[in-house]
Amino acid sequence: MEADQRIAKEGALFGTSGLEFTAPGTSIHKLYEAQRLALAVAVDESEASGLNKIQEGIAGLGGERRMVRWRESNDQLPTCSREQLDTIVHDKACRVFLLTPAFFTKGYRPTWLTEPRHEVKPSLAAIAIQRPQIASGWDLEKKCPKPTRRFAPAGTVIFLNLEGSKDAIRDWVNNIWMQCVSDDDDQNGSVPSQSRDDGFGLAVLGTWTGKPVAM
Repeated sequence: MEADQRIAKEGALFGTSGLEFTAPGTSIHKLYEAQRLALAVAVDESEASGLNKIQEGIAGLGGERRMVRWRESNDQLPTCSREQLDTIVHDKACRVFLLTPAFFTKGYRPTWLTEPRHEVKPSLAAIAIQRPQIASGWDLEKKCPKPTRRFAPAGTVIFLNLEGSKDAIRDWVNNIWMQCVSDDDDQNGSVPSQSRDDGFGLAVLGTWTGKPVAM
């Protein structure tokens, strides 16, 4: 805000969207009747220290600093089942489900996800995707709007064939499961993906025979 004029700074005003956990047409009309939900955050303890570490208690969350209560949990994030993992290893193919929108430098086509990794070479066979989701924001460090980008929306399904040994594919699945797969690295990959650090492209895996099915 421009303190002296009490107006928004030029170019600094942008829209946000939120979720209201009540549904029209249902018996839930008041906030205290709505289902309680929580946000699980996985933190790299090796890098979290001092002010960078999440402290238990009341604090703000997000650009509008909504009040939340942080607490440490011993619950584990969902893991890939043994049956599911064995099927992916046997078929040498899988589906990748995006739980959050992902940014791909080639639009709908992932590149980081299809690069050889953990001695496995994935190849893109098909993709089920809806229209792109548009997102921007405000860069607090540079004090300017972030560029508008198109994201593959949550719910996108990517079909991959996997070339490699069974042990390598097993290792690849364990390293991709519940990780972010956006691909806005620099050309030589020396700079980490900011989109992956921001949580874009969170993925889980499903089974697929690796063979196209007649519709």
